[in-house]
Amino acid sequence: MIIQRFIQKPILSVCLCLLLLLFGLMAYKQLPSRHFPLLPAYEISVTTVFPGASAQVMEAFVTRPIQRILSGLDGLDYISANDSAGESDIVLSFFIGTDLDALLAQVNSRMNSILWQLPEGVHSPNIVKIDPNSAATSGIVFISSTSETLSQETITEYLRNIAIPALQEVAGVYEVTLLGGREYAMRIWLEPHKMAAKGVGATDIVSALQDYNLRSTAGRVNSEWITLEVSANTNISSVDDFDNIVIRNNGGHFVRIKDVGYSQFASVDYTQGAIYDGSPAVIMAVSSSDKANAIETADDVISLLPLLQKKAPEGLKIELNWNVTAFSQAVVDEVYKAFIEAIVCVFVVICLFMGSLRAISIPLVTVPFSILGAATGMFFMGYSLNSLTLLAWVLAIGLVVDDAIILVENTHRHIMQGMTPYNAAIKSASELRTAIMTITLCIAIVFVPIAFVPGYTSALFTEFALTMSFVVIISGLLALFVSPAMCSQLLRMKDNEGRFTLYSEHIFKHLRVQYRRMLRVILTMPWLVGLIFIGLMFGGVKLYDKIPTDLMQLENTGAINTLGLGPDNANYEYLQKYSQPLTDIYQSIPEGRVWGMFNGVPAFGGATNSMSFILLKPEFLSQEDRILAEVQEKVSELGGLQAFSFKLNTVPGGEQQPLSFVLTTTGSYEALSYQVDRLITALDNYPGIVSQSSTFRFDNPLLQLDIKRDKAAELGVSVASINDTLNIFLGKPVAAFFELEGYSYQVIPQVPRGLRMGFDNIQNMYVRTGSGEMISLDNLVRVKETVTPQSLEQFNQMRSATITASIGNGYTMGQAVDFLENYVAEHIPASYSYGFTSQARDFLRSGEQLSIAFSFALMLIYILLVMHFNSFVDPFIVMLSVPLAVVGALYMMYLTDTSLNIYTRMGLIMLVGLTSKNGILIVDFANKKRLEGKSVRQAIIDGAAIRLRPVLMTATAMVFGALPLVV
Repeated sequence: MIIQRFIQKPILSVCLCLLLLLFGLMAYKQLPSRHFPLLPAYEISVTTVFPGASAQVMEAFVTRPIQRILSGLDGLDYISANDSAGESDIVLSFFIGTDLDALLAQVNSRMNSILWQLPEGVHSPNIVKIDPNSAATSGIVFISSTSETLSQETITEYLRNIAIPALQEVAGVYEVTLLGGREYAMRIWLEPHKMAAKGVGATDIVSALQDYNLRSTAGRVNSEWITLEVSANTNISSVDDFDNIVIRNNGGHFVRIKDVGYSQFASVDYTQGAIYDGSPAVIMAVSSSDKANAIETADDVISLLPLLQKKAPEGLKIELNWNVTAFSQAVVDEVYKAFIEAIVCVFVVICLFMGSLRAISIPLVTVPFSILGAATGMFFMGYSLNSLTLLAWVLAIGLVVDDAIILVENTHRHIMQGMTPYNAAIKSASELRTAIMTITLCIAIVFVPIAFVPGYTSALFTEFALTMSFVVIISGLLALFVSPAMCSQLLRMKDNEGRFTLYSEHIFKHLRVQYRRMLRVILTMPWLVGLIFIGLMFGGVKLYDKIPTDLMQLENTGAINTLGLGPDNANYEYLQKYSQPLTDIYQSIPEGRVWGMFNGVPAFGGATNSMSFILLKPEFLSQEDRILAEVQEKVSELGGLQAFSFKLNTVPGGEQQPLSFVLTTTGSYEALSYQVDRLITALDNYPGIVSQSSTFRFDNPLLQLDIKRDKAAELGVSVASINDTLNIFLGKPVAAFFELEGYSYQVIPQVPRGLRMGFDNIQNMYVRTGSGEMISLDNLVRVKETVTPQSLEQFNQMRSATITASIGNGYTMGQAVDFLENYVAEHIPASYSYGFTSQARDFLRSGEQLSIAFSFALMLIYILLVMHFNSFVDPFIVMLSVPLAVVGALYMMYLTDTSLNIYTRMGLIMLVGLTSKNGILIVDFANKKRLEGKSVRQAIIDGAAIRLRPVLMTATAMVFGALPLVV
């Protein structure tokens, strides 16, 4: 046989190990490092802009037609939509694993077929895939830029034109986003009274700005020998140039911009800002591409900061704000540490059981070569070194030595019976080769269903599952081809064994005798064994319902975030005023290292939201929950803002707040608002759900303009002219662009803020009638005050409201979901329905997905055992240990107050393979004893006794190999 050839020629085993070493090291060096495996994109965003339209108009004329045309797409899980003034945001969420590239073509095709139904003036929809891997932090590195002398506009100018292009050249950088920045623009401040006196309408301003600032190339002229480019100087760029733009020619008298207002090179807007450690700042968020090594990319970005500082204007300080990957690197480092500790633990276990350093070296040599072999498989599969694949390596340490331990122990047994190491190795390999192959396949195949079960859990844990399979399969091959050769060369004859080895053998010989006696007694009382089995199973079923369920626990990252929600009509000045007390709160936290704040930044909710954070000193990382509770207690007392603090969520695809509940109705938004208010009140009294908030608030003040259409028609004023005038005066339209020193800037006409304070100023806004006269808008419209939601939400084409929240300390996701479901059943009318999104939706499905994977694993192992034993009965005997192992795990989870989450469910699946392995060894040897003519009872006793040491050794090695993960 091939195995015997490897024993006869040990050099073949050496060559096999060298090949694994060579390819493994090459693969390992090229594997990217990240915190979690990459999730495939499963969401498509469709954003449509309709300037000037209200949220109600967007819902009726834009969002609903688009939702109807997109609702039948293959693999679609649900559609969510949000309508605000002038913008419709639709998110199509598909089942994970759906081919989004193919669906993008379908979405584009369907959108093209409906564009003609959308109102005139709607911009072309922007259709993009949403990257789930950047949702958690939106960046790998945050860089702050502060100055006591430079304006935010000047800082932004340097970052936009110099720093960002330099950062984008770093390998692996996908995007650099400015937070709290203010870009320069040419602001044209208009004075309505002067415009009316000069007979200038708002549309005249836009037309003049576009006519006098063209971007064009005139062409070429040719002579006999040369060609000359001709360029017309149509671009203007200075404030004087814009002030002198001619708007109208009144009989030879020019009306210019400076006659009806003035130009200013200023900011695009004044509605957002950032603070870093108490100073105004502009912050760059650097995100990495999907395939990049995020940790290496972050290091390269940080190494570039001294060069950016050197090029920066005098007075500008550029420094690292937050390296998000430092936490990822720390996680990876901790797993590497656990990896080394696990090897040491397994070494000690084998040493105690075998009593021989020579014997120890045989199973231990399988560890590095199995890992390196798995690294080769990971490389070809496109996997990465992350917390889950490294976790697989750690757990695999106790597994990879199993097969080698079994073979070494059996060879050692034959040597102790008088055989030479060479003959003992051949006999042992012959006896165990089918059992080792079956055991290896049982342990490896138990993880395979995880990769094929659709859903979030599969997408997140596929790399973990297949990495475990790679490691176990390689270890099985090493046990079959390398370990026998090493046994023949390293193990000694009985007379040459050391004192400790003989002592260990004596102990296990005595233990084996006692074990035989106990088995003889137990086998005379099968009824007692049956009662104990039934009792344990009954208790396990009862216990299962008492164990809290969760998706996964959030890790301590050293970052605490605080979201402050202002009123729906809050502006930047409001946020600045009422978020100021957060400065004192953060400065009062002695464990804090740095802190920052973003007011009105679109990435964090826009004009009415304040997002802030505090980073803890590394030595206080373990106290994050306590510090979070302190911060939450203080921010809950803030006036003017609804504020709550929460941990940073690093799980890919997860929102910052894990609980997202959607209440839907076919009724009115007013009725929905009433139910939402009742639910939030109930949540205030339930400690399992904290920091709850809803984006749906029916209290946004609205000034509704009703156009006097008859009077407008009588005066020759079109509705479009009224709308354009309002948009130019009150909105912020980009009328044109201009070039300055190689960069383009916006040109924005608008009424100064002082003339937009209150709608009484409508009388100062004029529109031209059909006769050419200017008339105030207050003659053409009626104004009434009302309230409306700031945005309108839909979920699966039904009107909806979303409530997001965090889980209270000591509670789990399962308990929070149960509370919401019970509340809806008892207090919400039957005409309403509900759903969950984000991590709560993944949680509800994860249990079902892993149950399917667990069932598939059981069936696969049963089929494999039927093939091994050539019997349909023997596999049942082997697998009877599986439910007992699961029950034992449930009891331990209950005693240690551990939740049933993705990780613990994965452990239960692992138990299927581990417990089956021990049963295979015993039943296999018992069958061989039966073939030798022994009775069933004696064969059972002999088989169990012979396999006692390897069973205890492999089980203990597995336990102690995983111990560093929990210590």
